[in-house]
Amino acid sequence: MSERPIIVFDVNETLLDLDTIRPTFDRIFADPAAVRLWFAALITYSEALTLAGVYVPFTDIGGAVLRSRSTLERYPGSTNVAASARH
Repeated sequence: MSERPIIVFDVNETLLDLDTIRPTFDRIFADPAAVRLWFAALITYSEALTLAGVYVPFTDIGGAVLRSRSTLERYPGSTNVAASARH
């Protein structure tokens, strides 16, 4: 049996333009690093779940990371992040 070639596409930050969501993160967190920290955690959890064979929609992971305790600890004034993000 011959091996099939594997093609990998890196679409992160190609299909998801972080510049479009940056103003919302800036408004909520008042920290220019916030969007990058969120995105790094989003990719980490996404990769971990994929490697574990567990499917979770990317948007669900993104929301969970945004609400995560580590995010709230880094930005203690942001206890109602979900409500702030809707405005």
